[in-house]
Amino acid sequence: MSAIEQALEGYANAHAIPPPAGLKDQIMNAIEREMNPHPIAHASGSNITLRVFQLAALALLMATVFFFFQKNQASEEKTVLQQKVAQLELQISNCTQRSEAVKQIIAVLRDPDTKAVRMTDSPDPATAKVNGYAFNNKDRCKVVVDINTLPAPGPGKHLQFWALMEGGTSVKSMGMMDLYISGGLQAFECVPGATGYAVSEEDKPEGNPTPTVVLMGGS
Repeated sequence: MSAIEQALEGYANAHAIPPPAGLKDQIMNAIEREMNPHPIAHASGSNITLRVFQLAALALLMATVFFFFQKNQASEEKTVLQQKVAQLELQISNCTQRSEAVKQIIAVLRDPDTKAVRMTDSPDPATAKVNGYAFNNKDRCKVVVDINTLPAPGPGKHLQFWALMEGGTSVKSMGMMDLYISGGLQAFECVPGATGYAVSEEDKPEGNPTPTVVLMGGS
């Protein structure tokens, strides 16, 4: 019994949670009522024994309520911790993916076979006011776009990246531009046979099957 009491006391100290306000007063008032139900009358031996059992049962009930409250509190804290762990795992996964993307971009830019493609807002480069750059590596099948060199879209508009096919007589969508990407460099999978690249302004976040307003292009 002594060992059990010490173990319970140690557990209670290690996992102590403040009880609800007023719980102590409720317990003491209940005990006081049981100890003195009729202050004037004298209790017999059998009544005293009954009172002792009643007090023991009451104390057990109160202890059960208290530990039930502690258990619920611990369960809620566990749920919160599990949610935080899940959020951290997601952040780590996202960081890992971004790190891998950055490594691929660096590899493309460092590769001597990567070719810079100048995109302008005018067919005549001499009169062009806006210059954007894409870096094409056919062997790696990657195209890296310098987002910082692109013109800002109008309100509610989005930029879409295109591959120019057959000397510019047709186009193929390569995806949407992420203007807020970390580092200002975005990588796209190449389109075999592309002879140049272009940027258009679109009204839909997912883009359109054909360019709406071409802002710049080049090969």
